[in-house]
Order: sequence, then structure tokens, then C-alpha cells
Amino acid sequence: MTMRVPRCRRDRTNLGEGPTGLIADRLLANDVADYVRFRAVCAPWRACSVDPRSHSVFDRQYHPHQWIISVQGRRQSLLNVSTGEIINMRQPDCRNVLLLGPTAEGLLLLCQKSTLIVQLFNPLTGQVIDLPCADTLTKIRYWRMADNLAEVRRLKVLGAGMAGDSMVAVLFRGCDERQNFYDNDSTRVAVARPGDKSWIRLDTVDGIVSALPFTGRFYCATSKNIMVLQQATASQKPQLVVAADYEFDTSARSYICLADNKGELILTRCYPIFHGLRHKMREVYRVDLDAGKTVAVTRVDGHAVFVGPQCGRALSVRAGLSPSIRANTIYFCRRHQTACNPSGLIDFDIWRVIDGSVTEDCRTKGPPCSVIEHLASYILG
Repeated sequence: MTMRVPRCRRDRTNLGEGPTGLIADRLLANDVADYVRFRAVCAPWRACSVDPRSHSVFDRQYHPHQWIISVQGRRQSLLNVSTGEIINMRQPDCRNVLLLGPTAEGLLLLCQKSTLIVQLFNPLTGQVIDLPCADTLTKIRYWRMADNLAEVRRLKVLGAGMAGDSMVAVLFRGCDERQNFYDNDSTRVAVARPGDKSWIRLDTVDGIVSALPFTGRFYCATSKNIMVLQQATASQKPQLVVAADYEFDTSARSYICLADNKGELILTRCYPIFHGLRHKMREVYRVDLDAGKTVAVTRVDGHAVFVGPQCGRALSVRAGLSPSIRANTIYFCRRHQTACNPSGLIDFDIWRVIDGSVTEDCRTKGPPCSVIEHLASYILG
């Protein structure tokens, strides 16, 4: 008769401060979600790693850069654009908080219903910081808080992100002050820092159609050129200055979106559909910031770009993220809500950058459940 020798169980919670801290640092460098999971294991591991909430929400090392937020009604999920992993995100209290929209860094812009204070919130770490009240985004301000909240609900955030180390910039569309209705061609950028009394609205001669934080700066595409947010000085407020001119005809109406394609700023251009000319109505450009111009390209380096032409938002992902995603392809996303399907139908025009071929009306139904549907939901907002 042989005796079974019991295995020795190693107490992994007692690795020591050195090894535990080293593991935590490597996880944080790879993915902040893994770092949060690591700290959730036990108290000794938390004691040997830094609590993200002890740092400012502006600390970029804790930003969920690889994650995007997919929102469908009250359902909110996080999608990892590197691995395709989907997790349920930490839900803000919808009874007290209004969701304004996501930022390009994976953060959320929230508005407290009782005070209208805008908050920048990290859904993975719980970091949060206060910004000025949302009612200062518009020129209409009422005496009653309920009226101001109703006005804020009408705002649509088209793009948001950090501009520098302590400033937040927001591209939004709202109620036209003179006619009291939404003007689809009227969008504005507003900026603020924690501690400011109000948002600073930046008006331009040409309408802004898309915005994107890129390499620590905030870029905006207008109907005439690409502009960059210039930080405030002691004598003047922040302003938008020209960063690059278009090398194409700007007289024809088109939808323009900016995207970060693996560290390279690109621009997609989509014309409205005219009498079956859909296959001729897409263009992609690389933005050469050094030369201050745009350059036409015929590939996007093995990536695919999801674009919402009418909402000015775009996202570049690697083709291997899903078997359904093909390289050097632009996915133009649209949502159609019907009485039978209030969640909406998401369909795509799939355009191959290399040869210009188009596959029309590839459609999905219902709430997002696959990677490609989560991407489309993020783009459409």
C-alpha cells in the first residue's frame, strides 16, 4: 500500500513586497484592467501596490487606453481593442448621474443631476474628478435646475479627451441659442480644467466635424482644415490654430473623421450617396503634421477603421481582433431604429481601401453581442 503524500500549498499572498510590487508594475504597464484584478485578489497584494484612487484621474498610466465603452440603452460594456475581451463595466448610478459620453482615453464624462457638475470618471479604477457645471456649455441658463438639466440632456457629445496634462476638451452639438432646435451643422469645442468656474467655448469660422486627442494634443477637423488646441497663456485663453491644410477640394459636401491609426493620424472622407456612385465616394488621407498637409493613401497598415460619418467618430483596430474584420478596410456604420426593433439595426458599408470595392448593407440586429457590434455601438454613441 502506497501512501499519498499531500502537496504543499504555497501561500502566494505572502510573496514579499519586492516580487509583488514587480508583478504589479508589469501588469500596470501591460493593461490597467489586469492591475485592478491583481489588487482585488487579497489585502497583502493591495498593500504592495499603489491604489489608483490616490492619484489624479489625469494620470495617464491608469487610463484604460486599450478599452472602449459600448453603450446601448442602460447596458454598458468594455471592449479590449487589443484582445477582443468584453467585460461588464462599473455602472454609474443612473438615478443620480447623466452619462454625457466616453473620452478617447477610455474615461467617462458624467453629469450629476442634482448639481450639473461634470465629472471625469475612470470606470476601471474608480478615479473621479470634478469639472465645471454642464449648463455653462450652452448660453441658455435658466433659474430652475430642472430646466437646465433638460437643456443638458439635449447635448450630444461627439468627441472628448485630454488636452495636455490637466485640461479636458469636449466637442458637442446642442440646442441652437437663437432658434431653439438642434442644428446638425453646428458643433462647438469647450475646454475646462478642474477648479474652473465655467467651460470656455471656442468658436471657429468653419464648423468642426470631428475631434480627437492625439499624442497629448487635441485636434479638430473642420470643413476647411485641421486645427489643434493651443494651450492658454497668461494673456490669452485657449484657441484653435491651423495644424494642417487639406490637399483636396473642400467645396463638395462630405463627412470627415479623424482616427489614430497605430500612432499615425489619418482622416477618412465620405461623400453623401448619389445615384449609385457609392463606390467612388470614399477617401483616406494621412495627416502629415510636420509638413502641415494631408496625403492620400491606399492602405491603413493592416488595420480596419470603423467610422460613423454623421457623428464624426472613428476608431482604428487591428484586423485580427475578430474573424469578421478585414485588413485595409473602412466600415461605415449606421443605426436604424424601427418600431419592431427599438434597439436599432446596425448596418455597414464595407469599403476596401486598396481597390475601392464596396459591400453594402451588411446588417446586424439587436443589442451588441459580438466584437464588431460593440465597435459599431461605440462609434455611433
